[in-house]
Amino acid sequence: MANPLSAIPTPFRVSVGDKRYYADCARDRLGIPPTLRVDAVLDSKCSETGQATRMIGEQGRVHHDDFVIHFPLPVRQ
Repeated sequence: MANPLSAIPTPFRVSVGDKRYYADCARDRLGIPPTLRVDAVLDSKCSETGQATRMIGEQGRVHHDDFVIHFPLPVRQ
């Protein structure tokens, strides 16, 4: 592991063209596109419902349609 990247496949996948990257958690997944300075598609599953989720990372921002991301602690902690 080298934050935000994981060395092994996980449920937190980031696609850049035909390349796949993985993160160890949902929060780390958000950091892959800006770290690599690329636009990307971020796929995962909701931890409560198992429903597939997709976000688009473009120009350093993440876009999504109909869900909320909850972080139980302030990011600085």
